[in-house]
Amino acid sequence: NLSYGFPGAFGYMQKVPHRSSLWSLYLLSSVMTPGGQQDSSSGSCSMENKAELSSTSMVSSFDIFRVIYWNGCFPYTLSAVAKTLKECGSMFLSHMDALDVIVIMLTGFWLFLPAMLPNSAAVVFGGGTKMDFGRSWRGKRIFGDGKSWRGFFGGAFSGIALGLILIGIAALCGSDSDYWGFGDFYGNIGVLATLSFGAVLGDLCGAFIKRRLGLERGAKAPVLDQYDFVIGAMCLTALFFPDWVYAHYIEGWHIAALIFLIVVMFAIHRSVNIVGYRMGLKKEPW
Repeated sequence: NLSYGFPGAFGYMQKVPHRSSLWSLYLLSSVMTPGGQQDSSSGSCSMENKAELSSTSMVSSFDIFRVIYWNGCFPYTLSAVAKTLKECGSMFLSHMDALDVIVIMLTGFWLFLPAMLPNSAAVVFGGGTKMDFGRSWRGKRIFGDGKSWRGFFGGAFSGIALGLILIGIAALCGSDSDYWGFGDFYGNIGVLATLSFGAVLGDLCGAFIKRRLGLERGAKAPVLDQYDFVIGAMCLTALFFPDWVYAHYIEGWHIAALIFLIVVMFAIHRSVNIVGYRMGLKKEPW
């Protein structure tokens, strides 16, 4: 009972073992005491103690540590927790091999392609009327000359067109139910729209932030330059299709897809900008 060691903070706790616990405590005591018995000068964990862990009601963190302390098992807690997590992790990973994780990452990359094209296409379609109409706010341009209406919509619709091509490829390969993750038809058009428009909106927000920081067009802004469109695409899609984002980039091992995107996006962004610079489409190679 923690009240023995910290009577001021936990004096309200009863000095009798709490008779509600979790199966994890049973597993914990099993790991600490092979065969059900661990003798020590500082205490012992026996099968009788495990009998206290038979109830199915929920337990708080205080309950867990109280039972451990009451049974004199505190010296073994850290090693036991480590062994328990290792064994549970091994059991889980036996159902998820490396190939499955690679497939998840590549699928997430495939689904995000419609968000990766718009800002590059905007450079091709750019020109004409500026999105801020040349106006300033607090003495600084709102977006700058690099953001035009033609580039905005040209880039966004290019991403949607690429997404339709990807859906068509999936349909030709026989995946006419979820189109390799994009979802049912008509609904997946909405996903493509939010990914594409979210990407250009994210880039637009990045330009707005750079102007507020006093950075001119083309100035380096590490992290912001590489990930503003990623954040914009993810946020806008999560706003309208939260289940889709959760299923492909957050749930379980699908978080690996999001991590993969974050890792590779820097190299991809840099490579694309270098190509655009050498083709004369960009004034800076970043």
